[in-house]
Amino acid sequence: MEENEVEGDENMEKATAFVLIRAKPGHERDVYYSLARRERFIEIHPVVGEFSVVAKIVADDLERIGYIVLEEMGSIENVDRYETLMATRP
Repeated sequence: MEENEVEGDENMEKATAFVLIRAKPGHERDVYYSLARRERFIEIHPVVGEFSVVAKIVADDLERIGYIVLEEMGSIENVDRYETLMATRP
């Protein structure tokens, strides 16, 4: 393993994004389970605060991340708003 390489990070060459999702009031579980049924979101976590759920996407490049976010988020009911955070390399 090289000096700057992180052990166990097989997605190092991929693009990663985190989508912060705010569900409409009373629909937090609906949004969570809708995301859980979709293969493109590799991690989904319910959270407390301004947003209801945080979802992680890994794709080949940033263009693909954008496509996934637009395609998937537009088809999930009861989403009030979402924000996408693109991960950078350290």
